[in-house]
Amino acid sequence: MNDYVALSLGMLCAGAGGELLLRGSLGLARWLGLSPAITRATVAVFATAAAEMLVVIQAARIGRPDLAIGAALGTSIVNLGLVLAVAWLTAEPAQHSDASRRHIALATVAPLGLLTFARNGMVSRFEGSILCALFAAWLVMNTLAARNVPNPERLEEPVAERRGWLAISFSFVGLLLLITAGRLIVHGIEGLALHFQLSFFVLGATLTPLCTTVPELTHAIATQYRGGENVSTSALVDNSLLNAWFLAGLAAIIAPSRLPFQTLSIAVVAAMALTLLVWPGDWIPRRLRGVVLLAVYGAFVFYML
Repeated sequence: MNDYVALSLGMLCAGAGGELLLRGSLGLARWLGLSPAITRATVAVFATAAAEMLVVIQAARIGRPDLAIGAALGTSIVNLGLVLAVAWLTAEPAQHSDASRRHIALATVAPLGLLTFARNGMVSRFEGSILCALFAAWLVMNTLAARNVPNPERLEEPVAERRGWLAISFSFVGLLLLITAGRLIVHGIEGLALHFQLSFFVLGATLTPLCTTVPELTHAIATQYRGGENVSTSALVDNSLLNAWFLAGLAAIIAPSRLPFQTLSIAVVAAMALTLLVWPGDWIPRRLRGVVLLAVYGAFVFYML
């Protein structure tokens, strides 16, 4: 299959599959009686990152862990430097909570673990297990904290499918589409890297996240016109923790990774800088902050390519 066709089909499958899986999984959580706070702290974290997760698994499974880890870090960079920047330039962002402040601080330093392990050019299965264990510890603490939320907000009605049988159907079809998307996107990226003699890590960190974040970017742009709830900063920060710890660790467990340390360092610095820029408060005007996020993202892509 042509690489460009594979990427195009992969983006379509990722968009449709991600939406269906999110609606279905949140609907199942509602159907099972989970509180909205617990759902957002657990189910939503994985459901919103399902496309990236399946791309990472597919890339590592076929022996391209550098592509997988590049995609994990690159997703955090695209989420903050492009998706959130567009959201802040077009509409009011969701309010930060005290929890998001703690998560922002943690997400800022999270990529340093991967960088530390990659100093010798290799991330082993043991080191990948440590990264996954860090994420598991954070997830447990986040879930316990969510149990103490006194009056959590209800999930938005258009997001969670209320009917149990339809939620199961959405989840199943969405998962199939995302598995297909993962295979198509990795096939396309691998083909382009070989054809143009580009680094798998570089394309993983730049092009791959654009293919998997189409739904988020579309939502951020559409918000300007329909006046709905904007992109959640806390959700994107939580996604950064999942990327830096769980997805990068999972890739190393499946296939120990040899990584270009200098290029990895640039990606880590970009991810840390973008995370710091979303720190809550009025220390910089919102729209100007969106411009700065875009500028950092643009400089990262320019340097990498």
